[in-house]
Amino acid sequence: MTPYYYRYLRDCVARIRSQLLYAACHFMPQMPYGKRVMIVAPHPDDETFGAGAYICSLLANGSKVRVVVLSSGGRSLGDSDDSTEVERQRELLCLRATSILGLGEDDVVFLRQPDGSVLTDSDMVGQLRYEVESWKPDMLLSPGFGEVWSDHINTAKVVLHIANNNCMVYHYWVWSWYYNTLSWYGRMYCNIGSRSCCSVKQKAVDVYIKSKRSDGNVWSGNLPMLLIKCIRQDNEIFCKMTVCNDNK
Repeated sequence: MTPYYYRYLRDCVARIRSQLLYAACHFMPQMPYGKRVMIVAPHPDDETFGAGAYICSLLANGSKVRVVVLSSGGRSLGDSDDSTEVERQRELLCLRATSILGLGEDDVVFLRQPDGSVLTDSDMVGQLRYEVESWKPDMLLSPGFGEVWSDHINTAKVVLHIANNNCMVYHYWVWSWYYNTLSWYGRMYCNIGSRSCCSVKQKAVDVYIKSKRSDGNVWSGNLPMLLIKCIRQDNEIFCKMTVCNDNK
């Protein structure tokens, strides 16, 4: 099978799978609200793509929300680009997008770890552990194990490791909508956002996918159209994880 037909077949399966999952969302329990919710994003845009409407709903419910961005995504346009400028622009986009969702600049923390290698040594893990222990969330959200990208999978592993038994951990979907991986481990929940929160999320998503460099490239990189369609849906999927760590 040629690479073209392989990609075509993969995209067909992904499209059917995403449509079935979208329909199944209406039979899932509603994602609960925490009082203090920390969203851990491997890169700028993950927090909005995977949980933008949920963040808006949390704030409308009176919850406190903090976003921790591990890497500023300097490799999104390839290794040959000026990674420092890419990181600067992506951080600015993140602040714009999260402000649309209702967060202030003090609610977003950038750890500036290397893109493609987040949380790969004890110092990097210590940075995230410090943020969690000092802010004391009762809910921790991160991408899950079905996300394919190493930064997303490392984030899922480390968040489960550093969470204590008083903190609920949920995985949110970004690339799990697109890749044909086993992503429905744990109990699945859905956030069906209100019309106003879904509208707010659309505006925040637009910040990422419509902001381009002078050469026409999107700062967040080339995203598949099916992925963009999925993250624009009014449903967001989360999986509840079991924390088996006393964090001693």
